[in-house]
Amino acid sequence: MALIQDEQLCIPLSSLKEGKTVFDFHTNLGQLLDDEDQRFLSDIHVHVQVSLVDEDYLVQIQSESKAELVCDRCNETFSGVVTGNVDTLFTFDQEKCRDELDDEVRLLKSQDQSINITQDVVDALFLAVPSKILCSSECKGLCTQCGSNLNKTNCHCTSNKMDPRWEGLKNVHFEDDDE
Repeated sequence: MALIQDEQLCIPLSSLKEGKTVFDFHTNLGQLLDDEDQRFLSDIHVHVQVSLVDEDYLVQIQSESKAELVCDRCNETFSGVVTGNVDTLFTFDQEKCRDELDDEVRLLKSQDQSINITQDVVDALFLAVPSKILCSSECKGLCTQCGSNLNKTNCHCTSNKMDPRWEGLKNVHFEDDDE
């Protein structure tokens, strides 16, 4: 059984058996991380599968939560479900952890009685937030002239208005190569 101990999400090594062990639970992001990012609105559903391979533990995490997001086209706030996955190998073997920057392999200390997956659960969610956030694929965005949300209203701006910085290019004429 996965436990929350001292604001950390841990899986006791004693609860793991040969093959795969599965854990499903709900937790609150606020319990796991003191973070100013308040975009996650609901509890996090976490599905963890731990595979015991020799002396190593392959931990596969899927985190899911409802999030409050802001559309990059129309700047409207909307709710959406964010689901992310992270796989991490936990090992007691220092040779497998040569690269200190490798987030996919973590070294367990000989005295460790549990695997701390707190950061992996949080990372799965934050990495799943898309770099380009859209409220819908049909989002029309904002009018570049008046700033109206084109999903809600039809603005009456003229679309042929030219940026004054490019006005001088209207007078440039190119000669045909055939002449």
